[in-house]
Amino acid sequence: KGLCERIAALLTQGGLQTVYTPQIELEIWKKSLLNAAMNPVSALTDTVMEEVMRSPARVIVEQLLREGLEVARAEGFALGDAYYFLALRYLENAGPHVTSMTTDVRLGLQSEVEQLNRQIVEKAAKHGLHVPTHTTVLALIETFDWKAARKAKG
Repeated sequence: KGLCERIAALLTQGGLQTVYTPQIELEIWKKSLLNAAMNPVSALTDTVMEEVMRSPARVIVEQLLREGLEVARAEGFALGDAYYFLALRYLENAGPHVTSMTTDVRLGLQSEVEQLNRQIVEKAAKHGLHVPTHTTVLALIETFDWKAARKAKG
């Protein structure tokens, strides 16, 4: 704990506002759920975040977030309805941001889908949960990754 607090203080002194938290896994879940809900939809539709949230694809983001929250709850991180609405508000206000997964797909690079949606699918299976939206977007983004790998091999 002490070392982490000192590192946070040093980062803040260096200009990167950093706060120590003993609940880092909870914060990782929060951030991961946002990315797992938005990034694949943005990549698949080749749109920035604000466009996704104003488009018909918003319902997919909402469902990915709901499924992710169910898996987080099964893993012991009950974020609840309040987080769902906070997350949607954050995504609505993200502006014309291009997600990293969108950039990866545009450039024909491997995406971070393994770190996001695949982990949710695997943790859901461990708990006997059904996450059809995550399973679907995972397969679609993995197809981009498959194509990128084939292209890299020549």
